[in-house]
Amino acid sequence: NERGPRTIRLLTLNLRQGGRSRIEGVVRTVLGHRPDIAVLTEYRATPGPALGAQLAAGGLVHQASSEPERPKNGVFVAARLPFRVFPDARHPSPSPRHWLQVRFAHFDLGAIYNGLWGEGNAAFAQWLEGVMLRNRRRSFILAGDLNWLEVGDGGNESPGWVEWLRDLGYSDAWRRLNPSGREYSWTNHNGTRTRVDY
Repeated sequence: NERGPRTIRLLTLNLRQGGRSRIEGVVRTVLGHRPDIAVLTEYRATPGPALGAQLAAGGLVHQASSEPERPKNGVFVAARLPFRVFPDARHPSPSPRHWLQVRFAHFDLGAIYNGLWGEGNAAFAQWLEGVMLRNRRRSFILAGDLNWLEVGDGGNESPGWVEWLRDLGYSDAWRRLNPSGREYSWTNHNGTRTRVDY
């Protein structure tokens, strides 16, 4: 209808170094969740085209990537719904492969892979703050991999991305739907389980 669909099924998944030889399993996992939109992080130029072709065959025909150079990680969006890439020419990302902003009919999506550390991370954080402030008055979704945990969840002792986004007025969608739930999306090499990639 003119107001758009009532619900959108959104999936985010970290491919781990592009997915490598696991592409068929990744595609089965993604399509098995029947998403309208999939945001895939650690996307790589190789084997990216094979991944895109298989997702398109499963109905996620509208696609774009942050076009990371080989063998770097980036971000990829595949959707059943049409969209267009929506770069902000006045405020370009200091690290373009870590960010892809797209515009759907009724909302914008910022797909992020935050694989930056040190000074690069500080510059990217400052830039992202501007993006999030400029988009607060429209329907805007930030999805992907922030590489940060909540304070108290996984041992963080100081506020970071999650708390900062809440302070800007954004909602942690999973926490909003599961106010007291505890689930895990990552198991560290030492067996510690955490919920990351909000």
